[in-house]
Amino acid sequence: MQIEDFSSLKPVGDIEVPLNGAIYYADPNPPSDVVLTATGATTLHDGDVEAIGQVMAAGDDENAVPPAVMGIAIKAGQAATLRSLQFLQDVLRPESAARWAANMKVQRNEAGEVVDNPQAITLAQCMAVVRALLAVYSGRPTVPPSPSANGHGGTGETSTAGLPLGG
Repeated sequence: MQIEDFSSLKPVGDIEVPLNGAIYYADPNPPSDVVLTATGATTLHDGDVEAIGQVMAAGDDENAVPPAVMGIAIKAGQAATLRSLQFLQDVLRPESAARWAANMKVQRNEAGEVVDNPQAITLAQCMAVVRALLAVYSGRPTVPPSPSANGHGGTGETSTAGLPLGG
């Protein structure tokens, strides 16, 4: 017995990532371990998920979380962020990865003063791109499906439910 051939799930051509007026290019088929490492599901230690949950449940009340629990949650969050940054370095083409890294840093002039960089990448943008790339790599649709009939009629079509076949 042979199952369906999934060869078509291997995209061809680089993935374009437009951001702040620049276009970065990502590998369409990174090794599976790069993608799995980025998700980090296997690297959480005992208590990490519970600590993160306690911090999230506390909301703005910092005093509701013991310092030790806060420390665990912060370390877990930092590890996830570092995994995401490494993921981008692994999947972006070398020239794109170099520009991405430069745009994640503060830009300074010769006098050492901070200058405005219109292509600067915020952490929120970075994480959104990571999520979008992970969606592409996992085969999830990245655009909403086209609208379909709502089932409430009014299309002008006649139902064929219950009619004999071939008739």
